[in-house]
Amino acid sequence: MDSVIVCVHGRSEQWHLKDQILADFQGGILEGLGRLPAPVAIGRERILLAFYGDLFLPDAALAPASGGAAGQRLSTAATWPGEISSYRGSMAPSAQQATPLTAHTAADPLYQINVARAILREAHQRGLIESGSAEGEQAPTAFSPHTGGGLVWLYSLLVHILQGLEHILGAPRELLRLFVSDVDLYLHNAALRAQVMGRLLALLRQQAGRSIIVVAHSLGTVVAYDVLNTHREIPITAFITLGSPLGLSPFIYQELLPPVPPGQKHPFPANVAAWQNFYDPNDIVALVPALAPLFPGPPGQAVICTPVQNNPADPHSLTGYLIQQAVAQAINNALLCKTPLPSKLK
Repeated sequence: MDSVIVCVHGRSEQWHLKDQILADFQGGILEGLGRLPAPVAIGRERILLAFYGDLFLPDAALAPASGGAAGQRLSTAATWPGEISSYRGSMAPSAQQATPLTAHTAADPLYQINVARAILREAHQRGLIESGSAEGEQAPTAFSPHTGGGLVWLYSLLVHILQGLEHILGAPRELLRLFVSDVDLYLHNAALRAQVMGRLLALLRQQAGRSIIVVAHSLGTVVAYDVLNTHREIPITAFITLGSPLGLSPFIYQELLPPVPPGQKHPFPANVAAWQNFYDPNDIVALVPALAPLFPGPPGQAVICTPVQNNPADPHSLTGYLIQQAVAQAINNALLCKTPLPSKLK
């Protein structure tokens, strides 16, 4: 059976050209395969990209999602005990009924604050904060969004906390700030999420009759999981995730599709034959790399989670992941339609 690799890019790619991102995937995959002793030959034309970055541009107009306005938020932002609740979840009804026209008008500063604080806490626990930096540590104990000037104050606090992310060792200056923003927009803007998922779904459906390998990076792993788990009629030979934030709970994990009742776990997608997750221990986006317990599958099937050493200057680097021999071997095995033995599952 003919094989095809469908790639799903991550956050903040709205400022890059589609062909540039595709070239990064193609070059990284081919270079990684070239490091193996006996790689499967695959042409660039069989490495495809589900591009959705243009939907995140500030001037990108969004069609209304079914049953809602273009900028409607899907849900109130999840919070941990003691965290601030969603600003948009507590707005006055007149404000909630506004009809934004782009993805960015549905942004929720409080959700972004909570995610940024969760990342900062994890970075502190791992010892990844530059010495002498206390940015982002202060947070309000109480706040009423209905008070005058509240939204301006919120955005000021968000800017302050996001500045703290710039002090995380190994994290490029803009990476985490844009990641926090794009995660919020994708998860909570109904129209944006539907259109992003639609791009990947359309590409997968075009590959009917082929062996499909999905390689996803960063926020793209969230998009890919949403699509694979809601369209189980599409068989997937291998799902390979790189630098994935899927395990970040509750901010991402609890908001995956389709929703599950409280206390239940999201499943290992039934249409996926094998799922391998790769992470650099210093990749702060991959906050919770142990995905197997979070996505249980039937006996003998589980997410294989493998640590790798990515670029020290950018542990979240896409190409840095793709050229890893372990990642290349997973792709090579999938091209050969070889799935990991049950004894190796963990």
